[in-house]
Amino acid sequence: MSLVKILGTCHDPMPSVRLPRILWRIRQKWKLRRWRRAVEGGNPPRLSIAETRGLVGNADVSSFNTRRKRFQLSELYRGNHSFPQGDSSVQALLKESEYILANAFRILRQNHHQFEGEIEWHSDFHERFKWDEKAFCKSVRALPKKPGADIKVPWELSRFQFLTTLAQASLAVGDEKYLSKGKELILDWIARNPVGVGVNWACTMDVAIRAVNWILFSAMLPDESADDAFAEAIQQALLEHGVFIVNNLEYGSIRGNHYVSDLAGLIFAGVFFGDSGLGQYWISQAVEEFEKEILLQVYPDGADFEDSVTYHRLVLELYVYTYIFCEKNSVSFSQEFRDRLKGLFQFLSDVEKPDGRAPLRGDNDSGRFIQFHPDRADDDFAYLRDLGSVLFDTMSFSGAEGFDSEAKWLLNDAQLQGLPSAESTVPSESASYGDAGVYLMRDNRDYAMISCGKNGIRGWGCHTHNDRLAAIIVLDGVELFTDPGQFTYTTSEEMRNYFRSTHSHNTLAVNGAEQIEFQPGQLFRLEDVAWGECLRWNVSSQDVQFEGRHNGYHRLVPGLYHHRAVSYHRGERRFDVEDWLVCEGDSQLETVVISFILSSEVSIKGIGDREVIILHGDQEFVLGIESQLPFELKQEAQWYSPAYGVKVETIALRIVWGNVQLVGGGQANNIAAFTINKR
Repeated sequence: MSLVKILGTCHDPMPSVRLPRILWRIRQKWKLRRWRRAVEGGNPPRLSIAETRGLVGNADVSSFNTRRKRFQLSELYRGNHSFPQGDSSVQALLKESEYILANAFRILRQNHHQFEGEIEWHSDFHERFKWDEKAFCKSVRALPKKPGADIKVPWELSRFQFLTTLAQASLAVGDEKYLSKGKELILDWIARNPVGVGVNWACTMDVAIRAVNWILFSAMLPDESADDAFAEAIQQALLEHGVFIVNNLEYGSIRGNHYVSDLAGLIFAGVFFGDSGLGQYWISQAVEEFEKEILLQVYPDGADFEDSVTYHRLVLELYVYTYIFCEKNSVSFSQEFRDRLKGLFQFLSDVEKPDGRAPLRGDNDSGRFIQFHPDRADDDFAYLRDLGSVLFDTMSFSGAEGFDSEAKWLLNDAQLQGLPSAESTVPSESASYGDAGVYLMRDNRDYAMISCGKNGIRGWGCHTHNDRLAAIIVLDGVELFTDPGQFTYTTSEEMRNYFRSTHSHNTLAVNGAEQIEFQPGQLFRLEDVAWGECLRWNVSSQDVQFEGRHNGYHRLVPGLYHHRAVSYHRGERRFDVEDWLVCEGDSQLETVVISFILSSEVSIKGIGDREVIILHGDQEFVLGIESQLPFELKQEAQWYSPAYGVKVETIALRIVWGNVQLVGGGQANNIAAFTINKR
């Protein structure tokens, strides 16, 4: 059955452009109903080659070569670059490519899984669960009946982000086998995943990311590498991806990185088919929306509104990579867009710890847009730091091991010729991002990140954790107290909530309660009822001072606020932390617990009555505790997740007070004061 007959015009306007939103939704539901009937009737619609030619013109090798070259940013893509064979990045590419040749894939930083027969595009092969490959995409359940199965496994595999690794390996050593494997996998996927059918069409974001990675793989092919059959198949499939995206945009009153991904995919598809009226229409419509979204989703100070550092990274990739490839093709953006893009880079630079790594605050699903490195740690943003040093001169260049190899693939020939040669340090200035509720104390090798804001995504809290007034602390380059990261989303509600819970963060809990209660089944929602407020932020040559409060426990005790003050003393290289509670009337609390989650790189040497000795190699650090109330000091096992799907054991320190009597009338009820210094 014809996809065009099912969907009608492929020139639909964006949901916020020209058509009222309610009319757009009615139109989309009508189209999807017809599409569903066709799929469930056993006749899933595809674009015919005649329809493809009618929409975008020829789909032969010549047109394919013309279109793919629009994405060749530099000589790296054209095979005119000499790759040093002993370079570690080249060796990593070759090693990973050999795995892929053997049908062994590393998904979500798990161990490589090798398929003995055909690729299981529709399965969580770790859990041996397969989604119905004939189901209409909108009928696919993200939460399957089998506990532990993760829909992100087939989604991540079908994003095809491994294609750039194969193409880079081929360009590095001149071996066609890597390109042949990539083409083989694309054709196999197309044959077994009709448009709109199965798990890999269930999320438009993943459709968009897949299309972009197919396009960039194509850009890295030599002219003689593609034949008529491959050129026709991939162009037809890319057009189907574009048509699917424009008819399944993840638009709503609450939207985030998914909608931005949809737009990015549509822009790439538009540029690829830029010699056609349809391609130009997609560009004009999607770029207009793209500009609107960066102003909506990125605060004026440069922080992304999703309340997560790694999602900030993903959103930055979406915006800047699309911007770069558009500029290559004379698709321009406003100065306001560029300013907001520059702010995204600046925030990422400011939040880096002294070792150049980023804190994993908030949710983390290890999501990327395009990968030009096969095995980059989730907290390693060096490639973006170096890219920012070229695009915006206020950014720092890491320099320690040369310009990052991944960033080079995002530069044009002139930029590659003018790379900075001198190393510049990670910024050492403290910074505050009031809109995002992020406060950063830093002085060379000392660092603290304090969370004191509201739910992200306009209060929806999709990727927010219960981390109000939590502090990540680094002293002399050693991360002492960390954020737990995020191990999983849908495979276990218990583990999902464990990693976003109050007790998994370096903050205070009252009566064992959460700052924001978790609602059953609400894995991507926190009620907008706990608001952090900064009361003092002062930076001087002697110290940096923060004071804030949040009202997350109002439901337990009327007018109850948790206050925390954090001070950094430059000369003494010491952090002080003070916690107190304020409420309206007299009250008694069953328990108050303050947690400190130790990073996995440190251990506990000893625990005294009022101090804890923390060990890192031969370095000793002291957590001193002062309190007028009797307390118990506990040491417990704690999970920490450096990447989605990975968890390692570390230590949580719990300071516990029982039967705490509070005096009302707005008085400060002091709980504890802590000092953190190096011996």
